[in-house]
Amino acid sequence: QDGLSLVIQRAKVLSDAASDQATLWVTGLDEPKVCELCLKAGEVCEISGYLHKCSFTVGGTRAAVEAFRVMAKDAKALQLEYLKGWGALHTKLCTTAMERFQVELQKTLRATSPARCQVVMNATARLIDSSTDSEEVLRLLGQQLVRPVRWKESMECLGKLQLDEIYECGPKKQLKALMKRIDNDTWWRTGNVEV
Repeated sequence: QDGLSLVIQRAKVLSDAASDQATLWVTGLDEPKVCELCLKAGEVCEISGYLHKCSFTVGGTRAAVEAFRVMAKDAKALQLEYLKGWGALHTKLCTTAMERFQVELQKTLRATSPARCQVVMNATARLIDSSTDSEEVLRLLGQQLVRPVRWKESMECLGKLQLDEIYECGPKKQLKALMKRIDNDTWWRTGNVEV
C-alpha cells in the first residue's frame, strides 16, 4: 500500500513541476559532444540519462532543449526524439519536486523494511541490500528525481552479478534492446515478460 501511494505521489509532484520543460532522446553523439551542446544551449539543459555509449536523454527548459536539438542535428546526431509527456525528469529542474517527494518518503520511514535482495539504484548505479539503512534507501529514491539515470552503469553492475536470468517487465523489449548495446553476454540472459 505504501509503495503504490508513493508512486502516485511521485507522479503528482513531477506533473506539478513539469511546466515548460522537455526531454529529448539523443543517439549517435558521444558524451563530450552532448555535454558541450548542453552548455551551449543556455538556461537549463543537461544529460538526464546515460543509456548506452552513444545514447542519452537530455532534459531542461523547453527552449534550451530545442536549442540543443538544433545543434545536435547539425552535429549529425543519428536520432533526436522528444519524449512525450516528460518534463525535465532527472535534472535540477525537479529539485522542488524532489523536496516534496522526500516529505512523502519520510512518512513511510517506520514502515520501510530492509531490502530483501540486492537492488541497483539507477541514480548511483550501485547496489543496496539488507544492510543498507532505510533512511539511505529513501534518500536515494528522492535523489533519483534530480540525478541522471545511470542506466548503462546500472546494467553493467547487474551483469557483474552473473545472474542466470534477468527479466524486463513491460509492454515492449526496449530495455532488452539497450542491454544488447551495453553487455552482449548479459543480453543473452535477458528475457521479457509482457504486461
